[in-house]
Amino acid sequence: SNPANVILSDDIRIIDHIHSPIVQNLKKLHFQIIINLNISEGAFSGASITNLTIPSTIVDLKEGWCKGASQLIKLNISPNNPRYKSINNGGFVVGKSDINSNDYDIFVFCPRDAREIIIPDTIKVISSYSFHKCKQLETVKISKKSQLTTIERRAFSKSSIFSISFPSSLLLVSLSE
Repeated sequence: SNPANVILSDDIRIIDHIHSPIVQNLKKLHFQIIINLNISEGAFSGASITNLTIPSTIVDLKEGWCKGASQLIKLNISPNNPRYKSINNGGFVVGKSDINSNDYDIFVFCPRDAREIIIPDTIKVISSYSFHKCKQLETVKISKKSQLTTIERRAFSKSSIFSISFPSSLLLVSLSE
């Protein structure tokens, strides 16, 4: 039978496209203390994963890591992680562009079942695929006081946004592949 929950050991170094029938029904994925793990673009594309736990040792989620993770609704970040943190009870994830900074200025992930989101004023970048396949998302609110300057490629691709207003601080919306 296929496992619903998996804990990865510390000898794993790359997660790259989970398409195996063994993990087709995987719902939860937890990492033990893993150093130098690379989560590639689209690693969870097509997987049924709904819950992912990231330990303090994973400090570099690659661009597009959540691309195609259409059922991922809960991303738990270790409170000791120096780069990422969960906000809104494990829903949204923000990150630091500079790991030595105190400022969480990158929007990293939106749960795929979110209906409305308010982007924190401190966010400067909305990362690639952060809202990818958010099929229930209707409204994204960005304050006029927002520091948002960049929306990276495909940040909102295949989502169902009905309403969004951009602040005057926005300088770049990347449309390139």
